[in-house]
Amino acid sequence: MVSVYLLTLLLNPTQQTIAKNVGVNLKKVRLIISIILTFSIFPTFGQDFEIVKSDSIVDKLKIDSIKIVETYTLDNFDYYVGWYENSNQKDYGLRLYVFNPNGNLIYKSNSFMDSYTHSLTFFKSYRNPEKTIILGHSSNEYSWGNEVYLLKDGEIKHIGLLDVGTFDSMDMPWDISNHTEIWTVTDGLRFTFSYDSLTYNPGGKNERILTKEQIEYKYEDGQLKEKIKN
Repeated sequence: MVSVYLLTLLLNPTQQTIAKNVGVNLKKVRLIISIILTFSIFPTFGQDFEIVKSDSIVDKLKIDSIKIVETYTLDNFDYYVGWYENSNQKDYGLRLYVFNPNGNLIYKSNSFMDSYTHSLTFFKSYRNPEKTIILGHSSNEYSWGNEVYLLKDGEIKHIGLLDVGTFDSMDMPWDISNHTEIWTVTDGLRFTFSYDSLTYNPGGKNERILTKEQIEYKYEDGQLKEKIKN
């Protein structure tokens, strides 16, 4: 908190005169106050989400008829990726299952059909500790982009798709999660990328190459919105 003396010194001409007489550098005082006020008033803005390490689950739950292929645990929430062993043609493929610390199933995704993977990457923020952002990478021979999930106050929801992968002229588009930057903004979240060349809509009819400056995503009003610059 900014001290009462410093604020008085900044605003009161009499105090400023006294300070000059005892050798106080008012320019330095104003600079210090400006910096303190900036971080006090705007504590939640900036690229504050970072990748955090999760662990595998040792004592796996046995979910009826589900073949588990990947597990993750973070902050006592457990994440399972698997498929129905006995499924019909309309209901096949990997799914994500999330259990809360009480062992209750709180989320089950739709199936990812022909995807070989749904690998999870977790992001947390020391400024916004109540939020965890999870990217789920689906792929077969190439990346399908990353599904985005938001865990907040014990509830998880799917908020959209980052429809991009890395671009490498020698290889197929692949997972962008390690090159994703997540920013807190006034009305939501902003997703940008640090990889120089990106494949937009990999494997889709709108596939094309973009620079990292040409595309970003913003989560606002409950929707993940795509913004592409020509």
